[in-house]
Amino acid sequence: MSKEEILTQYQDILDINGIASNIFRWLGQKLLFVLLYINEVVEKVVMQVITGNDFFQYSGINDLRNGMSMVIWALLTVTIIAVGYQLMFNKIEKRTNVILNGLLSILFLVGGPILMDNLNKIASAGVKDLHASPGSIGVSIVKSNLADLNFYAKENFQLPKPNEKRINGVSEENIKYIDFNETVNMKDARDEGEDALNSRLVLSYDNKLKTEDLDNGWFDVFKEAYYRWSINWGSVLISLIVTAFALLISIVKVGRIIYELAFHNIFGALVAATDISSGQRLKKIINEIFSCYAVIFCM
Repeated sequence: MSKEEILTQYQDILDINGIASNIFRWLGQKLLFVLLYINEVVEKVVMQVITGNDFFQYSGINDLRNGMSMVIWALLTVTIIAVGYQLMFNKIEKRTNVILNGLLSILFLVGGPILMDNLNKIASAGVKDLHASPGSIGVSIVKSNLADLNFYAKENFQLPKPNEKRINGVSEENIKYIDFNETVNMKDARDEGEDALNSRLVLSYDNKLKTEDLDNGWFDVFKEAYYRWSINWGSVLISLIVTAFALLISIVKVGRIIYELAFHNIFGALVAATDISSGQRLKKIINEIFSCYAVIFCM
């Protein structure tokens, strides 16, 4: 591959340094690292909220639920007597459903807390296994949009074009140490790659592209060189902002779901004790409980 072909095919990652570009890249780097930090913090909060969905198993909540147990069983007794009265006078048509609803209510009263405790453990374990360490989303966005010109130079540009895939050898944990004003290390370049990195494309008077050497500056001061790191600034910064905003919304959404679970855990028993005749309200609460855990698991 000639140097002209290299400069043409890889022009998306070939940026020449300069005073103005150094300033803008320095500002972009600071903003990038701030957004990465915000994403990492918000991800940690999200994980803590998701895996902390057993707060209603604490002593205060348990005391409230235990204190209501006598009331709940009293309501169940009164409900059974009332339903028995309705059955005696044929005021309930679907008698089989009443028996099934009664069994469902008793199962919910006895096994509901145990079921929710196990669902908490399953959801928390699943979330921890499926999700990487906090900060991984933002870092993966940066890494997928980052090209290391030193890496391309070592491979003599025998790599896919940047518009297909940007390649770098940096690990995710070392991205925060990148200096975006660093220039390419010419010791890594050879043959046509070295010639290309010492040249630039210019448009001649007859509307044809040709190459010319980079400016050596005054006594090597302000010497032109290509930046080592090339990144899609607009795409990365916007993605990080959107990701942080989406995570903040997730915190609110998960918090609301957890409070709903706490409500169903406590007041679902009251519904179970009083909804033997139809059973529709209890079934709705059970469906909502499983739906809440499904949402938590998917997030």
